[in-house]
Amino acid sequence: MKKLSSPIDLIKKSFEIYFKKENAIYFLKIYSLLLPFSIVSMVLGNFVSSHTQGITSEVDAVRIFASFGWAMALMVIINLASIVVYFWVNASGIIGVSNIISGGKLTVREVLNLAWKKLWKLALLGIVAGLITVLGFLLLIVPGVLFVVWFSFASYILIIEGLGVKA
Repeated sequence: MKKLSSPIDLIKKSFEIYFKKENAIYFLKIYSLLLPFSIVSMVLGNFVSSHTQGITSEVDAVRIFASFGWAMALMVIINLASIVVYFWVNASGIIGVSNIISGGKLTVREVLNLAWKKLWKLALLGIVAGLITVLGFLLLIVPGVLFVVWFSFASYILIIEGLGVKA
């Protein structure tokens, strides 16, 4: 019977993988896709927040929404796009780690293309697992915690092993 590695050894191996110069640059290129969405969302959020702090009546709220409704609508669109990009980058990161561990040589563009093909399955898995987990927490705390543990590696299995949401 094979002995399990200690958590400390696994953490050391993880740091060796992530902080190797070429791997760090590889992952920075993948995860840099999230940066523009974060910056724009933060700027728009601060803009809308700074202009809505003096609301004291419904008339003020309507006036401000009419003035800055475009900013709020733009913020909603950017946040929806950032959710899609988040799932895409998450899938790319999983494929990238799997690629490095297996010794493969995929470029960032190839990883992003592979991840795009699995994006919608991953998003569906996230929605289904999230709903089941919320339902578990509504029933009692213990089922919710149990569902969180069960689904914690589901995205990795979906992407690396190619299983579907149902599996």
